Amino acid sequence: MHYLDVSYIFTFVLGIFTPLIAFGHSLEGIEWNSPDGKPVNYVFLVLVPEDLEDIHVQILSLISKFMQKELVVQKINSAKDPSELYSVFSESF
Repeated sequence: MHYLDVSYIFTFVLGIFTPLIAFGHSLEGIEWNSPDGKPVNYVFLVLVPEDLEDIHVQILSLISKFMQKELVVQKINSAKDPSELYSVFSESF
């Protein structure tokens, strides 16, 4: 298994009815003020309805397992446009 610099942000949001996930990717890395001082390359923003308090743990677990698959990470890194990236996520989840 390889080491990835992944960051997860989650928050509970009033007024949404289903979890929403946004993804950001930077080959160069993004300064993240992390304890190890390393930049992150992959960022997941998870927005969860307030009434689904426990679902964020399940979502973060799925994302973590997803990002541990080397083939998935290779596909993310080689995606040429948002539709290719969407296909990677759709096929893998």
